Amino acid sequence: MGEVHPFPPVGKELFIDEDGTALRASWHLDQGLVNLSVWRGDTCTETFPLSIEDASRLIAYLADGLATAAQVVTAPEDEAKDG
Repeated sequence: MGEVHPFPPVGKELFIDEDGTALRASWHLDQGLVNLSVWRGDTCTETFPLSIEDASRLIAYLADGLATAAQVVTAPEDEAKDG
């Protein structure tokens, strides 16, 4: 799994996957958005400006997905074979 690294200055976070591709999130409150950017090495390859309203929808979507993932229970092998 990738790691989360604090990215200075305050207001930025950096998530790095196993291949070294990074997702950076940077708040721009003066513009009413969070900017998501994809980095390969020291090159920004994509950006996506996300409004505060859409950011809250994304957070809700991710939280719902995490809650669902936490409830997933694998069936015992015998039950899976009978199914």
